Amino acid sequence: MATSRCVVIGGGIAGLAAADALERAGSVEVVVIEEGAAPGGVIRSEVRDGFHVELGPFAFLSHAPATMEMIERYGLMDEVVTPSPAATRRYLVQGGELVAAPSSPGAMLSSPLLSKRALARLAAEPFVRPVATDESVFEFMRRRFGREVAEKLADPMVAGVTASDCRQTSVAAVFSRLKTMEIESKSVIRGGMAAGKQRRRDGEPKHGLRSFRSGMAALPRALAERTDCRFGVGATSLSQKAGGFTVTLSDDSTLDADSVVVATPPDVSRRLLGSARSGFSTFASVGLRALTYGFRRADVRHPLDGFGCLLPRSEGIRPLGMIFSSSLFPGHAPEGCVSVRVLMGGSLDPGAVTMPEGEAHAIAMDALRRCLGVRGEPLMSHCATWAPAIPRYDVGHRRRVATLQATMPPGLVLAGNLVAGPAVNDCIRDGARVAAEVLTNLD
Repeated sequence: MATSRCVVIGGGIAGLAAADALERAGSVEVVVIEEGAAPGGVIRSEVRDGFHVELGPFAFLSHAPATMEMIERYGLMDEVVTPSPAATRRYLVQGGELVAAPSSPGAMLSSPLLSKRALARLAAEPFVRPVATDESVFEFMRRRFGREVAEKLADPMVAGVTASDCRQTSVAAVFSRLKTMEIESKSVIRGGMAAGKQRRRDGEPKHGLRSFRSGMAALPRALAERTDCRFGVGATSLSQKAGGFTVTLSDDSTLDADSVVVATPPDVSRRLLGSARSGFSTFASVGLRALTYGFRRADVRHPLDGFGCLLPRSEGIRPLGMIFSSSLFPGHAPEGCVSVRVLMGGSLDPGAVTMPEGEAHAIAMDALRRCLGVRGEPLMSHCATWAPAIPRYDVGHRRRVATLQATMPPGLVLAGNLVAGPAVNDCIRDGARVAAEVLTNLD
């Protein structure tokens, strides 16, 4: 019996995870097409002047079984690095000062960020009636915890994950665990406390963030080494034919396939699939700028004793937030130095992505001086611009994705963060679903 061929368009982590799951099935020949020069898509790692720079995602979660199984299977467990204990603390800027943010629903009960009135309202959360329908993160937080919590925490929380507006972002698509706790435990606070107790009983670490000694790019690089990946050539069109598909490439060659996985950003997928897939018009993406700086430890007043800080729009500081890179993973900076990553852009500030790079650096440095007490100039600076970067997960996102998937002909499967979710772990976990769909269509 002839082996079926599957062409995966897109060599980011979603496409590589799908290819990995298909190859482990053993009955499909897999070819990955990637227009870039290296695997990983937005996952890229560099070293500049002794400072480690992540251009895209900076970490993954260790309590995601699919991710850890993949890392073990590819022999990367010895390369995994763990955050310093101090990195569990997260800050929120309030009144120009960095204040420790609550690390769990239960911790909100004693948070200095909230007024006595807001804390009293929190006590009523276990008695709020669950709502099964999707809603915005802001509305979910307002309904369950009160308006003050929503106004102070929802905006920076969503900006830090998806760079989008909390009043538009779907809680079911981005913070599904909160929605699950509401439905299953009838209370987010009770559900969060129960989950914390279970993690402690299971011996799971409180802080699940991890990376690799050489950076996040180590994982897609390992996947690509064992996969038939063709770099520097993109897919320009996709057509259906009897018994399969034809993929036309940027070098004018073609590939015939029994099935195709489209694991590209929504705008690229829209061009590939044509106007027949009008459902793509309901999705938009946001751009991001990631600016990484290296400083002498003595030139930064703040102790950087945490993961980073989020910057609410109400504070009048333009960036979305900062990650204390060298506190999270100490090997990210030379001895006697620190590194910080500043994120700008998103749906509420698209101009931060299109402005001249020098202007973006000036805004980022001003925020670093105001929030962290930075003095002098950086030893190293780097700017990565991603436009688009992340899909917008507006209310009803899951329903629209399901509708779009239903229009795909048999053998054509969508992958990527539009379908799976915004995190690296989401895209890796989704590889099994993609492979199962491909194999079902080939039977």
